[in-house]
Amino acid sequence: MLTEIQNNKSLNFTSPCILSPHSTLCSATFNSEKFWCETDTIHLPAIIDPAQERIVSTLDELMFPFCPDSEDILLTRHELLPGHLDYLRSLGFNFQNRVVGVDIDKSTHEPDKLRHYYYSPYAVLNDWETTVKQWTLTNSLPLFDTVKTVNSKIYSWQLRCDITDKLGASCFSSREVGVESEAILAQGRKVLIKEAFGVSGHGSVLIDGKKALERICRYIENKEKTGGKTAFVVEPFLTKTVDFSCHFSINVNGEINLFGVQRMRNQGFCFNKVEPAEDSLINLLDNQGYFEVVEKIAETLFNDGYYGPVCLDSMLTTDGIVQIVEINARKSMGLINLSFNAHLGNPTERSVLGFYNLRVPGNFTFDDLLYRLHERRILLSRTNCRGAALLNAGGLTVNIADSALPESPFDMQSADSCNSVTGVGRIYFSILSNSANDENDIEKELTNILHETGLKIF
Repeated sequence: MLTEIQNNKSLNFTSPCILSPHSTLCSATFNSEKFWCETDTIHLPAIIDPAQERIVSTLDELMFPFCPDSEDILLTRHELLPGHLDYLRSLGFNFQNRVVGVDIDKSTHEPDKLRHYYYSPYAVLNDWETTVKQWTLTNSLPLFDTVKTVNSKIYSWQLRCDITDKLGASCFSSREVGVESEAILAQGRKVLIKEAFGVSGHGSVLIDGKKALERICRYIENKEKTGGKTAFVVEPFLTKTVDFSCHFSINVNGEINLFGVQRMRNQGFCFNKVEPAEDSLINLLDNQGYFEVVEKIAETLFNDGYYGPVCLDSMLTTDGIVQIVEINARKSMGLINLSFNAHLGNPTERSVLGFYNLRVPGNFTFDDLLYRLHERRILLSRTNCRGAALLNAGGLTVNIADSALPESPFDMQSADSCNSVTGVGRIYFSILSNSANDENDIEKELTNILHETGLKIF
């Protein structure tokens, strides 16, 4: 049984760190769902924000916990900021950064053809072989069509019906969406409509009445008339008490490695923070047979042709456990958190990974932010294992025009002139602390320092 493995407290899990005799090669596309979705699939109404998409393009930086050694390679679209790279190396993450993609004029994509690499992407995409074709790899990845299938919420819904309970319905026409949703509304419940490849709150809509349902069905019907294909999951909106995820991996022989359970803190339908689950939650899940369901899910995924990392989203509701909310057959923020802590050998009681969306002034410098955190003694380091670590930097500056930046940090006239120039950014952080109150104190000081450097949380 998976639950017979014990961790450092009660029920233990194996380390997510890759055990390979070869160097690791990492890359990431964090909006992978976009590439799994068919081009003619109907999407729910949404606002497209180019600034946020540019931020997402920088998040490949967050893959550094999967390639900590000096011979490991992290492929990114933009070059890591020198100050951030130095900081990560001071924590023991000694990877090499190679640039591919967006900054093509700055590309340092020159593989060492004499070295063999274990390829560890965030998710399997259809062009992965092109991305790494010049590298000598020691492992294979599952077929793209298989990956696309098992990541669909339609697949997750069907698996939930087969293994646990039927909840909601999969719908392939505007009429089906209307019929299934009306049945749920008739029970006095709200309706959640989800796209097959929505992610982190995008691609979901909550319906609380008949008029709203009529509007969304009319929207879908109009898209169908122009050739759009309908593929949604319709579910009753459940009163949840805890969001959590189970992280595991399936190897090429079908063996399962369970890495851990992470408790999610969400805002609406969107990811906000993640932290290791407390013993009481893990024991509850164990007693309720949750990990037996995890084994069945892993077995089904492998039989359907998938192997690799899996993030199983689940939740506790007022009515019990919903084992399968959705299956993400890829890496995840929770796995990044587990890997980061595993490499650090986290000696503290708590760890949380989260992010802030920020308005960034044109004269912002990452080095200044690092210095202020260090000066206030909350910057996580080898000698200070209680504090906050900054996990990315490019997401802070990607939307600031080069022309807005002063030529020198000592050029005060230039700096003053660009104070009014702002862009949208995002910072991911990890807080290691000894208690919930300690975590709150560190985060409060972190937010104060962000404010002092001109970064405004929104």
